Amino acid sequence: DVSEGVIRFIPPRGVKLDNAIATVATGAWTLEIVKASNLTIEGIEFCGGNGGVKIDQCSDVELLGCRLHDLAGTAVRMSGRKCSVRDCDIYRIGANAINISGGSRKDPCENLVENCYIHHIGGIERHSPNAIYIFANGARIRHCLLHDLSGAAVHHAGAWHEISSCRIHHYNLECEDMGAMYTGGYNAGCGTIITNNWISDGIGYGKAAGIGPLKFRLNCNGLYFDTDSGGAYVVDN
Repeated sequence: DVSEGVIRFIPPRGVKLDNAIATVATGAWTLEIVKASNLTIEGIEFCGGNGGVKIDQCSDVELLGCRLHDLAGTAVRMSGRKCSVRDCDIYRIGANAINISGGSRKDPCENLVENCYIHHIGGIERHSPNAIYIFANGARIRHCLLHDLSGAAVHHAGAWHEISSCRIHHYNLECEDMGAMYTGGYNAGCGTIITNNWISDGIGYGKAAGIGPLKFRLNCNGLYFDTDSGGAYVVDN
């Protein structure tokens, strides 16, 4: 109730409020790793907070076999070189599942997302959230299953990426003018390899240019190279 400045909490079924404890997350990240190297975080469950794991300016840091779910913000933010998220389950996330940054065209970051199951993304941040958002050079996305996404599966800015052998379905559930994989801007997509992906069931729900009634199948693409992008190698999708 905004006028009264009150948040009312409806407890889960079976919870007795006379002895229950309600916890509100106030920190930005559950785990934050800064300028570390040669580190593996394995088999840990991260849930119930604002953000999951932040891997900041690191090298050879691996998130392996973890579960990240029911987070209000981003599940994983990864910057640096040769860091990876592998064999992880990521679901019921409020914003992006994974953000990747780092690297240059002369020195690619080689950050990796592999064998991950990512679904039900963008429950709170509705303005085109993505399963994987890449703002980097030289990231690699391999063998991932991505579905039930309010926005795109992979939004890739930068160059020299590899996106291969992924299964993507039921994407763009709550936005249009988007795709399963999207890029745009000066030289975006240059040298990127997109191969052996299986894409289906794009929904494209929204209004064309914000005008008119809400519609399905509106301006929804499998691979979307927007203005001033190109130079990618696209084969066997």
